[in-house]
Amino acid sequence: MQTAFCSSGVARKRPAGNQRRIVCLEGGSGGGRPSEEVGRRGGGGRTGWDRLHVGAVVVARHRWNNEMRRRGVYRAVEYRILRLYRPSDGVDVESARAADPDVYAWVEPVGRLLPRFDRVWPVEVALTDARLVPYGQDLAVCVLTTLLCAGILISFVAGFTPASIYVIPTLSMSPTLARGDAIVVNKLTSTGDSIKVGDVVFFSAPPALQNLVIASGEPPIPPRTLLVKRVAAVAGDRVAFRDGTVRINDRAVSRASMYPPWDGERVLAPGELFVLGDNRDHSVDSRTWGILQTSSIRGRPIFRCWPPQRSGSLTPFTQQP
Repeated sequence: MQTAFCSSGVARKRPAGNQRRIVCLEGGSGGGRPSEEVGRRGGGGRTGWDRLHVGAVVVARHRWNNEMRRRGVYRAVEYRILRLYRPSDGVDVESARAADPDVYAWVEPVGRLLPRFDRVWPVEVALTDARLVPYGQDLAVCVLTTLLCAGILISFVAGFTPASIYVIPTLSMSPTLARGDAIVVNKLTSTGDSIKVGDVVFFSAPPALQNLVIASGEPPIPPRTLLVKRVAAVAGDRVAFRDGTVRINDRAVSRASMYPPWDGERVLAPGELFVLGDNRDHSVDSRTWGILQTSSIRGRPIFRCWPPQRSGSLTPFTQQP
C-alpha cells in the first residue's frame, strides 16, 4: 500500500494498488491535524441508492462543460471516491447524499485514461457539479434502458408500437413545441376519460378536416400522419362563437375563424373535445373544422429528444389553453 500526502487539496503523489491511503493536513498547509481515510475496492456496507461513501465507485453524469473537463471529471467515466468533506468546516464525512450541495469529493479514475485526459490525481469536485451516481445505480439504469429499447424494437417488429417519435412540421404549437422538435409520443395513455383541459394530444385528422383538405384540391391527410393541439374544452363545457371571438364557459380564449363550424353556443357531449393550437395565428384547429372525437386521439407527448439543448421530459404537460 502506498501513502499519498496532500495539503489544501493538492496531491503530491498518485496512490496505486487496490488499497489506497490519503493522509491530509486539515486546515491548510501548516500545523493542521492529520486525518486518514482508507478506500478499499468494493466499498463498505453502506446502503442507499442516493448515498455516496469513501471508497465507492461512481459514474459522473453531469452535462458536458469545459469546467468539468478542465478539472478532469469526464462524463460517463468511472471514478473512485477517496475523500468526502465539507469545505465550510473542513470536516471529513464517511458518506453523503449524492445531491448534498455542501459536500465535496476527491476522486480518481478507476481505469487508465488516455494521456491527453490524464491529470494529477485525485481531483476535487462538488457532488452537485459532477452529479456522481453510484456505479450500481448507473448500471441498473443502463440495463433497464437497454431492455426498454429492446422492447420498443420488438413491438415495432410485431406491429404494436406503444411509443413513436414524431417531428413537429409546423408553427401551430410554438413556442411549446417548435418546428423541427422530435417528440416521443406515448400511445398507451390516449383514453378519452383521462383527457382534461390543457392536455396536449396527438390525433388523426378528423373527417371534417379531411373534407376541407379534399375540397381545397389537396390529397387527404394519410392515416399515419398525426396532428397536435391543446385541449381547450371537454364534455360539459360550453363553446360559443360570438362577435368574432371564441368563448368557452363565457371566457374569451381566441379570435374566431372567418367561417366558424357553428353559430351560437354548443355544449360538448361525452367523447367530444375542442382543441386549439398554442400559436393561434398559425393554427388550423377546432375554430375551423369543429369537434374532435376522443376516439381520434392516438397519444400524448412524454419526451422531447431533439434538439439537444431543449431535450427533456414533457410530463406532466398540462397548462391552460
